[in-house]
Amino acid sequence: MIENVLVQKLLTEVADTNVRVSDEELKAYYNKNKEGFAGKRTANVFMILTAEKEKAEAAAAELKKGVPFAEVAEKYSISDEKRNGGNLGFISADDYPEVFSEAFKLKAGETSGIIQSEYGFHIFRTMAYRSAENRKFDQVKSDIYAKLYSQKQEESVRNFIDEIYSKAEIINVAPASFEPLTAGSGAGN
Repeated sequence: MIENVLVQKLLTEVADTNVRVSDEELKAYYNKNKEGFAGKRTANVFMILTAEKEKAEAAAAELKKGVPFAEVAEKYSISDEKRNGGNLGFISADDYPEVFSEAFKLKAGETSGIIQSEYGFHIFRTMAYRSAENRKFDQVKSDIYAKLYSQKQEESVRNFIDEIYSKAEIINVAPASFEPLTAGSGAGN
């Protein structure tokens, strides 16, 4: 037990002592893997959510008459966003349940019909889109550092273990041959 703790402590020291990640390595990794740092396409989505289809139909009828979305959301919606006129802010479809992907099918300024989901009845309005942009180096520098540092730690430990094995004298403690025990042989006979 204590041996395992000591070995783990030694390996941790070896891993941390010999590992350095330079700014040049960070920038090179970023430049080589830019496509991996793409942001997500987002949309400014407004939503009305009702539990009953009749209320969703009433909300849709008011929207068709030109009543402002915010007023209709405050009147009919059961979601917390009704206090903000139904505004969910800029969201990514990946971060929400599947039903929200319907909002991303709309053109900017367009309102959906009634969409039923396990949560109730939705009406979406998508006001604007933001395209997916690559995140800047400074935004991902710490993530890259953590990844490269971890890789170098693993490599350092592997090299240390390989070096120990190459210098070690391996002794085979098993007998060259042995005779299996048979009935009537062995201890106690």
